Amino acid sequence: MFCQRHGFNAVGDKNTEFVSGVEKIAIMEKDAFLHATRQDQNGMWKSKMGDLGPDIDHTDLVCIREAYGDVVHVLQRDRPDWR
Repeated sequence: MFCQRHGFNAVGDKNTEFVSGVEKIAIMEKDAFLHATRQDQNGMWKSKMGDLGPDIDHTDLVCIREAYGDVVHVLQRDRPDWR
């Protein structure tokens, strides 16, 4: 997987809670379409909207669940520079 090449490892329990010093990626799925969102050093989630508009920030994944579905994978990597 591409993300593993960049130091991300799968989180078995799909925990999307904020952890200081840890960067997370959540993969969401709806109707066989995937969406990835990344959690930054302040706990905000960032989604790339592509041609539909600018990137968006959101405080949780609940607000995009209707559009993008359920979290099917969570990946994380340590970011000591974020502590």
